[in-house]
Amino acid sequence: MKNSSWLPRSARITEALAWICAIASLVITVVRIPQLPDTIPTHFDINGIPNGWGSPTSLLALPIIMALSKDSERYLERVAKVQWGIMLCVFCVSHAPAIATLDLTRYNSSGPLMLLFYLLVVFVSDLTASIASSFCGGRPMPYNVNRTVLGTLIGCFGGVLAGAAMFWITPFRAWQAPLMAIAIVISGVMGDLVINAVRRSMGAERLAGESDIYMTRGTLARLAPLTFSAPVFYHLTITFFILYK
Repeated sequence: MKNSSWLPRSARITEALAWICAIASLVITVVRIPQLPDTIPTHFDINGIPNGWGSPTSLLALPIIMALSKDSERYLERVAKVQWGIMLCVFCVSHAPAIATLDLTRYNSSGPLMLLFYLLVVFVSDLTASIASSFCGGRPMPYNVNRTVLGTLIGCFGGVLAGAAMFWITPFRAWQAPLMAIAIVISGVMGDLVINAVRRSMGAERLAGESDIYMTRGTLARLAPLTFSAPVFYHLTITFFILYK
């Protein structure tokens, strides 16, 4: 680590956050590994279907491999990036296909129908937010200049309406489906916040002018709502409709 006395305050804060992220990622990995199945998805095809599997202990092997490379320059920062990248793009996103494995036959529903409900809410919310931001304009979101506050609110409302309309394919009652949809859209916005912060930290640049709102996005940006909403929806469903049935 560089001598912090020679760094400006913003650099010291950034370096401290890097240390916190590195330590937190290792702690979370160690704590969560016993709760993971024997094998977890390690790679996904272009359709988002897992096509590679490995042991959860492989998460601990990464920092060891990086240490054995004898390259200690910015080691903790690089380990934090790798660990959080795996957590966001593998562990979190893998909850989406896991929704299809839920046993909900007692409610005259099924895992695939729950996955359809979840993806419909995410898709409608995301698409509506993009269209509303393009046509309605307004103040850009602080973390994503391609979305406006008004457009995001309209998108969330559209996702909740879609969830309410599709309650009949889920184990939810008519008043429960909108609540689950609210949890999905709010956590989806949080996921968008985190992924856009990651993209900016990696040097992502805007593809359009400073004043317009564009709808073209890459794969990582399109997966953003899934990173947080998939685990939230998965565990809410297990908690309230399987464990405490």
